Amino acid sequence: MQKGLYQHCYKEMMKLCYRYTNDVETSASIYNDAMIKVFTNIGNYKEDGKLMAWVKRIVVNTCIDHVRKKAPLQMKELNENDNSDAIIESDVFIKMSNAEVKRLISQLPANAALVFNLYVYEEYNHNEIAELLKIPSGTSRYYLSEARRLLKDVVTNNIHALN
Repeated sequence: MQKGLYQHCYKEMMKLCYRYTNDVETSASIYNDAMIKVFTNIGNYKEDGKLMAWVKRIVVNTCIDHVRKKAPLQMKELNENDNSDAIIESDVFIKMSNAEVKRLISQLPANAALVFNLYVYEEYNHNEIAELLKIPSGTSRYYLSEARRLLKDVVTNNIHALN
């Protein structure tokens, strides 16, 4: 049973791990650690029909633990001068491949990428991110704003270089 669950989850959860690490070996290590947690705690699973969501939550939390060890979060708050509305025109991303978008995200500082992934891909709100990371929600907002600003700068510079 464990082997079947491990293999069933492998592809989707490895993609998730890779989003947080950008390294295949580290992703595999994190996935293995997460699955050990899954198998250790499977007796506590009580949410009938939501096994994959439960596994995903464990994998995400294991990724968070890894990123936190690698780059501890600093408490930061948005101030009036921060550009929290760094908007990138959606047609820019239509012209980019998934690999290019992932490459851009991988260039973000670890904490900004962590919050960006949780907010955009995992669809957590700032309060949920704050609870997961044990930070104020304002710090979550700061890192998301920073990620958006840096992505906008890179995308804008790439567009100007192409023209």
